[in-house]
Amino acid sequence: MSWPGRRPAPGFTPRVPDFEAFFEALPAPCIVFAADDPRYTIVAVNDAYLRATNSVRYGARGLLGRPLFQTFPDPLYDPAAAETANMRISLHRVMRQRAPDRMSVQRFRSRRPDGTEEERLWSPVNAPVLGDDGEVAFIVHHVEDVTARFSPAEPSAEKGDARATGEHTFGAQGAAAYVDLAFAQAPVAIAVLRGRELVFACCNRAYGALAGHRPLVGRSVREAFPELDVGTIQTILQEVYTTAVPYVVNEFPVHGEGPGPEIYYNFVYQPLTDADGTVTGIAVLATDITELVLERLVAERGRAEAETARNAAEEASRAKSRMLGTLSHEMRTPLNAIAGYTQLLGAGVRGPVTPAQLEDIQRIRQNQLHLTGVVNSVLRHAKLENAMLGADLETVPVADICAAVESLVMPQMREKGLTFAFTSTAPDLFARADPVKVRQILLNLLSNAVKFTPEGGHVSVTCGAGEQAGTVAVRVADTGVGIARVLQEKIFEPFVQVGAPLSSDEGVGLGLWISRALARAMGGDLSVRSELGQGAVFTLTLPSTR
Repeated sequence: MSWPGRRPAPGFTPRVPDFEAFFEALPAPCIVFAADDPRYTIVAVNDAYLRATNSVRYGARGLLGRPLFQTFPDPLYDPAAAETANMRISLHRVMRQRAPDRMSVQRFRSRRPDGTEEERLWSPVNAPVLGDDGEVAFIVHHVEDVTARFSPAEPSAEKGDARATGEHTFGAQGAAAYVDLAFAQAPVAIAVLRGRELVFACCNRAYGALAGHRPLVGRSVREAFPELDVGTIQTILQEVYTTAVPYVVNEFPVHGEGPGPEIYYNFVYQPLTDADGTVTGIAVLATDITELVLERLVAERGRAEAETARNAAEEASRAKSRMLGTLSHEMRTPLNAIAGYTQLLGAGVRGPVTPAQLEDIQRIRQNQLHLTGVVNSVLRHAKLENAMLGADLETVPVADICAAVESLVMPQMREKGLTFAFTSTAPDLFARADPVKVRQILLNLLSNAVKFTPEGGHVSVTCGAGEQAGTVAVRVADTGVGIARVLQEKIFEPFVQVGAPLSSDEGVGLGLWISRALARAMGGDLSVRSELGQGAVFTLTLPSTR
């Protein structure tokens, strides 16, 4: 094989020395490198290329034998180069197709003889030199200065209208360069498949990264991705090619290079047609949606975990209620027996009873009644807890329910000498709630107000719009003993009692816990505001319907 070289690198002996002078005399910049991908060793360079690239100070000997992309980092001309603007991809095409490859027009800053710089437009061509075996042995990179081909802009009518000048500086080839630039920098991965064989014609930088930077151009899908289930992909692509109907694949997982999480893409296979509507290829567009998919998966996992926790809590609550119900039922039988036998003994059925014995029997009777009351309270609240799991919501007139509950507690208030006031700031106010549960909550709040308010005190109920839009608020206030700030959340826990009631009905500490749970089951809440010694205000909040 004859080798045209100028000052060839060591190991390369020219057989036709006359070509050295020819190569030296070329007015266009030229550089030659071996086809030893990925090194591409520089083997010859003429003076025009040295001047154009501002490399005269290094001289040809300073470049020969060096790797191309270490000497002139890829991309050589365009910092956002891809495909037709990318040197490495162009070289891959030359080696695969064994034919010259013209790159898109490039902007390049060149130095004038006076030392100043100017921007020139280059049209690079990479041409193969074949060896005796028919394979590419060397590649000649030839650059043609095409700056003069582009029409200058018409002077702007307005002085200083730089924008008008810039918009008309380039002709059709300049517009093509801008399209190449946009194609290269697009954040969406894009590739073009040509012909029924679906051979990669080009791809941008994002698609190259998606494919693991493997050689693609000039290869079919099967050749480019031998490790994939190409049969399925081929079927989809052939259907798009045949029917001219786009095909979309959502959230397709792609394994990146090396270990790491999967990357999710939305793929669109868009048919490309000519002027007659005939499909000539397919555009592949892939959008990285990994962040959106991961956010959705995290949210779904959170909802599943919350649902599991809620189900576990409900099951634990049901088990506790069953246990309390069973225990209470088992205790009621002996308690009833104690009540019966103490009545018999007190009536003297078993013989005369002394005053001291009668006093002891009365103490037994009082403790039996207290314990029976506790058992009945546990049973009642266990039933209420089971009822919390379901709510029959309907439109409820809040003022009517408050008035109905008032009549139930009025006898206890009169007995203790308490005063009572009911105020409705909006008589036509309606809540979306379960009327039975609302009645139970208000009855419990009023019973507690009576229980913890001393004789001569005051109890009030006020209903109206809540502080938050779309809510109804019912406030039960008293002038009782009050609740310390540090204990105001604790009172809503089960089996917790704070302070001593001012009556003999002590309860078991379940009322407020059940009441808050009922309120929240209906989409509302129950809260308290109080100062020790200054009474308390309990607020029931429910969703409104008007």
